[in-house]
Amino acid sequence: MGFSSKRGRPKLVREKSDKGTKEFQKKKARGVTSEPLDLCLKKGFITPDQHWAGLHLRWLYTLHFGVPTVSSVDLDVRGRSSSVDKYDDEWRAKRELEYGRAVFSLSKTRLKNVVMDLCVYNKFPKFLILANDFEKSRNYKNGVNPKFANVKNIVREKGDVQRGLDMLVKMWVRA
Repeated sequence: MGFSSKRGRPKLVREKSDKGTKEFQKKKARGVTSEPLDLCLKKGFITPDQHWAGLHLRWLYTLHFGVPTVSSVDLDVRGRSSSVDKYDDEWRAKRELEYGRAVFSLSKTRLKNVVMDLCVYNKFPKFLILANDFEKSRNYKNGVNPKFANVKNIVREKGDVQRGLDMLVKMWVRA
């Protein structure tokens, strides 16, 4: 009786990527785990250049004020000072000026709040929340779902976001 050349336990076949729990997969499929700025790009409400400008605004805000969400901090004095010393003063001053110009131009046209809410604070705009429900409301009994009595404001908000991000794109044209 001969022995086979394959000995030991059979090799376990595993998936190459870990997609998380079933609950997480369901949330991801619904788009709950995505940021609002990314969802706006995915649904075609903004262009890739507008998306980049929104991310750049968030990065400048983070340099100026720090992260707007909860984060851990290394309380070791050496840890904090080493992270601050990464940037030279001239470079930092240029980024501060860039952020100031962006916020000033958005404030001048009264688009600052709507753009900052979407890009920096990750607040879901009404046009993104109600985008799917709006399509369903066209088949409502009397023609208009009461939920969408304020459709003009929702459409205006979408236009405001697009105009604000267009201003930033013009300001920060990528080569």
